[in-house]
Amino acid sequence: GTSEVGLYSLGFRFGVIITLLITQPFQTAWVPYSVSMAGEPDCKRAYAEVMKQFTTLIVGFALVMSLAARDLIHLMAAPAYWSAYMVVPLICFSQVMRGLAYMLEVGMVISKRTAYRIPAVVSATVVNLGLDFLLVPRLGAMGAAWASVVSFSLFAAITYMLSRKLYPIRYEWASI
Repeated sequence: GTSEVGLYSLGFRFGVIITLLITQPFQTAWVPYSVSMAGEPDCKRAYAEVMKQFTTLIVGFALVMSLAARDLIHLMAAPAYWSAYMVVPLICFSQVMRGLAYMLEVGMVISKRTAYRIPAVVSATVVNLGLDFLLVPRLGAMGAAWASVVSFSLFAAITYMLSRKLYPIRYEWASI
């Protein structure tokens, strides 16, 4: 119903702040820089270090947004929308995964084979639509949020696997 759409929409706006304030500006600078340093001897180690720093930044911001969402929504929205805070952590997590996917595609960008993104995008889109049809009628806004979590996580995983085949980078997953 429209009330569930309103709850999801409000919660989604909080999560998208991550993309607007962190992922997009970072990508604008990172892509040209990563390409320019591609031939340097320690570039793969640098890519791994930047990934670690980016992850720390985006996860930290997502955590702050998730923790502050309830109070912020109570301040800015009518009581009918207060429960929108419940979708914010899921949306934030999905946006973190989206940001990580863009970081993980460095191998595709450097090898100039960005068409490899197509399977990741198509797979994530199909899964998202399927989960929306399955979960939204039962769970409403929370179902849509879970569909986003799963589809963006899949997007990041497929992006990583394909990019790693083209240009392997040893990320420090334990510290990330």
